[in-house]
Amino acid sequence: GEGWRKRKRKRKRAGMSMALAFVRGCELGQLLLAANKDATRSAPVKGAQPRLRNHLVAVSRRGRVGSAHRAEERPERALRRGSAVVKRGASATDGVAEGGARGKTDYGVIFKYFGVCAFQLFCMCVTLYGLDRLYPIVQPRVDERVVNAAVYAVFTLMSLRSRLWSPLSAPRDKVSEVRNLKRPSWMPPPIAFPIVWSIIGFGLRPSAAFIAWNTAGCVFLQPALVAYALQVCVGDVWNHVTNVDRNVGFSLTVAVPVWLTAVAVAAAMYITNPTAGFVILPLAVWLSAAFAIIFATWNLNGRPPLLPQRALVA
Repeated sequence: GEGWRKRKRKRKRAGMSMALAFVRGCELGQLLLAANKDATRSAPVKGAQPRLRNHLVAVSRRGRVGSAHRAEERPERALRRGSAVVKRGASATDGVAEGGARGKTDYGVIFKYFGVCAFQLFCMCVTLYGLDRLYPIVQPRVDERVVNAAVYAVFTLMSLRSRLWSPLSAPRDKVSEVRNLKRPSWMPPPIAFPIVWSIIGFGLRPSAAFIAWNTAGCVFLQPALVAYALQVCVGDVWNHVTNVDRNVGFSLTVAVPVWLTAVAVAAAMYITNPTAGFVILPLAVWLSAAFAIIFATWNLNGRPPLLPQRALVA
């Protein structure tokens, strides 16, 4: 542990101090022996005492300079040994520590995102369960068109404001922020992204969810809608990593489950009702193109680490 390493460094410093003291003692002993021989001679050597005094001053000065030099070397030696202060959660665009040094993978951040996604999915499933209990009470008392409009509004809310169920902030891309990084030349203009996502959020996803809900006998908590909720949860995690953490490498990693959940929700919708599957299929197609853009952006911006890093700060 850390205590054992401290004791080891302390013993090493003590050993070096003892060795240095031994060397100095030998030098002083030799000098005193030479001075004694000079003193026993009939004709004393001229300048023996000044020479002794100058040598003692030189030895003392050398000891002070050596101690100062070792004190200056300690931070560099500690940095080389990896004893630098670790700044957790440093969010650089490339995920690399300041000064170009790359830290270790921060698994705590990864587990945090897993936990947040699971919590958000749980909250959305509880909401679907509550709607299953509420629907039989409301349906006989309210006009069918009003009920259907309310159900469609719920699915639209889950599509556009799914971050209401999430403890993370998950803002969408802004046109000004899309231009901040190097992008591939074949990328669509930035204005295309809010247009496409508006079509998906207002039209395709709620329509497919409504068709699946109606086909399954007006049941909310069903596999197709759980897959629908999972897809928006993973999408919120990607939005936070990309637009809040600004981590291009980890954004590419999270884009993989975003695409996989889009394919899974299309398959689940198709199993429930083929029409619902075809309605939501453009989401998987668009996310395939988005994944290609994210990969090209990652490649153009220096290929930063694909997992969050602990940045080393001296």
